[in-house]
Amino acid sequence: MTQNCTLITAQGNIRIELFPEVAPKTVSNFLKLAKSGFYNNLVFHRIVPGFVIQGGDPHTKDLGKRALWGTGGPG
Repeated sequence: MTQNCTLITAQGNIRIELFPEVAPKTVSNFLKLAKSGFYNNLVFHRIVPGFVIQGGDPHTKDLGKRALWGTGGPG
């Protein structure tokens, strides 16, 4: 059974589907972090138009740490 989530961004909302039967640990971890507010106000630090966006790095909350963007995680 899939679960639906919505990422709310300044460029519009992104609806995603999660498949806990396929990746139970990944889905559980994502939901735990989302519910805790971990992803709030993060920046997509890697954008390849028409292909991928990447986010989830807590360093992106600090513009002074731009050299570190893409290297952080939840711990």
